[in-house]
This record gives sequence, C-alpha cells and structure tokens, in this order.
Amino acid sequence: MKRKQALLAQFIAHLTVDLACSYLLFSRLPAEKLPAGALIFLLISFALRPFLGLVLDAFPNLQPQAAGCALVSVGTLLPSSWWGAALILAALGSALFHTGAAGESICFARGLYARAAIVFAPGAIGAALGQVCAAQPILSLLPALTVPASAVLCFLFTDARKYPRRIRAFASTVRGFYPPWAVLLLTLIVTGFATLSRSILPAQATGWNLLGLAVMATLGRLLGGFAADRFGPRKTLMTCFAAALPCMTVFVHIPWIYAIGIGLLAAPFAVMLGNLTASLPQNPHFAFGILSLAIMAGSLSAFVTETVTNPMRYTASGLILICLLASSLLNTDFCRRFAPPRKVESRTRK
Repeated sequence: MKRKQALLAQFIAHLTVDLACSYLLFSRLPAEKLPAGALIFLLISFALRPFLGLVLDAFPNLQPQAAGCALVSVGTLLPSSWWGAALILAALGSALFHTGAAGESICFARGLYARAAIVFAPGAIGAALGQVCAAQPILSLLPALTVPASAVLCFLFTDARKYPRRIRAFASTVRGFYPPWAVLLLTLIVTGFATLSRSILPAQATGWNLLGLAVMATLGRLLGGFAADRFGPRKTLMTCFAAALPCMTVFVHIPWIYAIGIGLLAAPFAVMLGNLTASLPQNPHFAFGILSLAIMAGSLSAFVTETVTNPMRYTASGLILICLLASSLLNTDFCRRFAPPRKVESRTRK
C-alpha cells in the first residue's frame, strides 16, 4: 500500500470528519442546549477510544476509518428534528475514525513524529470550518458531500494492512531507565496539564477569528512533529513550553500572542503519542485512546470558564512549568531521521 496516498487520505478525512461533527453541533442543536450537547459529544467520542483501541489492536484488519466516516456521514443526512441521533452517530464515528487513524499513523511512522503530526494537524481547522458552515446556509452541503468522499478514500487507501506486532521505533526517544508505567504516567501528566492550561484560559473568539486560532493550532502540531524529528523531542518540548509560558499568561489578552501560545501548546501532540507507543508497543490504538482520555480530562474546564482571572494565570503558569520539567526528565534528543547507521560486523573466513 502506497504510504503517500494513505497519508493524504487520512489528512483529508480528518479535516472533513471534524468539520461535519462541528457543523452538526452548531447547526442542529438549539442554542440553549449547545453546551450540554458539546459536553455529551466530548464524553462519548473521547471515552470510547480506549475500548475501541483494544478492539482494533486485537483485530487490525478491520476498516475503522472508513466506518467512522460512514457513521458521521449518516449523521449529517438525518433531519434536523433527529439532532440527538445525529449527535450520537457523529460521536461514535469520530471515535472510530480517530482511533483507527492514530493507530495506523503511528504503526507506519518508522519512528518519525511527522506522520502523526500530518494526520492530526487539520482537526482544529475542520472544527472551526464546521462552525463557520453552520452560520452560512450556502455552505450547508459541504459536510454532507465531503464526508462520504472521505469514507471512499479511507476504504481505498487506508486500513486493513498488517500492522507490525510491536512498535519499537519510539523507544529511543524516552529515557531507558524509566519503567513503562512511569513513561505512561509522565506522558499523561504532560498531555493533561497542557490541555488544562489552555482550557482555563479561554479565547473569546467566534467565526473567522476562531478559524485563525485553529490555523495556529494546526501549524503548531505540524511544526512540532517536524521539529521533533529534526532537533529531538526533548529540545522541542522544552522550547515550546518555555515559549508558551509568557504567551498564555502574561500576554493572554493580546489575541495574536495568545494564538501563538495555542500553537505552542499544540506542538507536543505527536511526541506524546510516540511516548505512549513506546510504553505500550503492542497496543498503539489503545495508547491513543489513553491519550484521548487525558485530553478530555484537561478540556472539561473549558465548559465552566468564561473569563481569565489572575488565579487562572498563576495556575496555568504552574501547569506549564510542570509540563516543561516532566518533558526534560522523560524525553531524549534522539532523532531517528539523523541517527547514525548501525555498524555491520564483517565475518571473515579463517
């Protein structure tokens, strides 16, 4: 199977799936039920991913990405009065697609973070575009047309490939003296605290302004993956968290600096997924499911936070500092792209 076609199909499908889910939330749900509906969608979609990950690790020849796109597509075609059923189908489809895409992207990454970064970068833009489409009736057909096409692309170019039995490629990027449970714990702490520091400092942005923040988050994920491959995960994470600290606390009320901080906090995603894969080499899909639980836990405060206060700034500062410290203790600067070739011992006849 050609990897470039599979990578492009996953990139397009991730964009359209998140676009359709966001569109359903903002177009079908009444305004007074939107916060509760968004919370239910988050809980269903993210909480199911560990269980789906266990299933996909046990049966790797399934078609989770195509099936997930198909479920989301059915949700977009339901009438507006069936918004509850559409929401549940979209959440199930989102969980199935994201878990399958994460497992495949990390299985065939060959130790490079850029592949997972490319696959998961467009999600923020898709979510913002879905909100824009919900406010523009002329764009209402976009989700219904693009998600079925993404299902076909995923069916043709991804899934149903024989995954490696153990993913060892990321083991060199975490310090060898940590046991797997310690790698798992430190990675979840960094992921959860980074997400929490972002959610307790919310941005008052809608429409095209929200799309600008999504673009920065997308660029952050992309550049974070490529930077980790070029400079090593430890340098990348420490630089991102150190630069995000003033952006998200001191200058949080300046929109363009806040947007840069959002991108910096999104950059470590691919590294965190690689860390979990190093601690769970036999269960790459389940590793992503656990990562999703940490992201969900950190995102819950966004539903109750409306304005930024000084205590929130101090809390976010402490959380980012903990992320910086944990990253420096956990990761190394090993770069598989620039790793020296292994020495081959020559055998001579006596």
